[in-house]
Amino acid sequence: MGHRAEAARDGSQDGLNRKRASQWSILLVVVVIASGCYNPAVSIDRRSAMEQQLTRSAIWRAVGRLAIHTDALEGPWKVEVVTPDVRETDWVRLALEQRLRGLGVDLRDPDDPEASVVTVGVVHAGTDIDNFYVGLPIPGSGGMAFAFYQSITERGRAEMFLAFRAADGAAIATSDVVRGDAHFTDVYVLTLIGPFAFTDLDIDTSTRFTELGVDAWREAGERGEWVMPAKKPSEEDGQR
Repeated sequence: MGHRAEAARDGSQDGLNRKRASQWSILLVVVVIASGCYNPAVSIDRRSAMEQQLTRSAIWRAVGRLAIHTDALEGPWKVEVVTPDVRETDWVRLALEQRLRGLGVDLRDPDDPEASVVTVGVVHAGTDIDNFYVGLPIPGSGGMAFAFYQSITERGRAEMFLAFRAADGAAIATSDVVRGDAHFTDVYVLTLIGPFAFTDLDIDTSTRFTELGVDAWREAGERGEWVMPAKKPSEEDGQR
């Protein structure tokens, strides 16, 4: 009788050990997947640098596609920005003013009463994330999956149009709505192999974890077109 009770206890203990081992295995897989799926585009309470770069690249490209009415080439003009996100107001204004000045438009201060008005209406400007994968769900993991292939793409998108009106408020013309896009994609194979980065931004993704980029300070000095600091700035200088 005692041997049977002892055997039952041993069997129960073995079952409990197997259950605990299974739980720890699932937890380990979840932790590995979470650590392998690092994506710089995700932020919690504010936009990351990548989100800002994608959004503003999309805005800059959209501004470059706007049709400029020929009346803007004559007389003084001022720029007015209407956007749902006030954080982008200055950037939209900068991009459009640079475009107009490049065409020879006579731009005045926003409070000049004699200047005609070109209003840029921003329909939207921001980023979206597309997470696509092909894989198998992990039982008991709460929706996690082992991905044979996964691509995490963050897209910057902007749409806008221009409205031209005379200084007295009379409408002149309104352009078609144009769109600007930018993207950054991280690709993973078998969940843990990656990320392999693909983007249409002007950045070098091949050295993203080893080098911050080209030596812009040295290249600008070699071109001789810029007045450069006598001493190359360092990370320590920026922290002071």
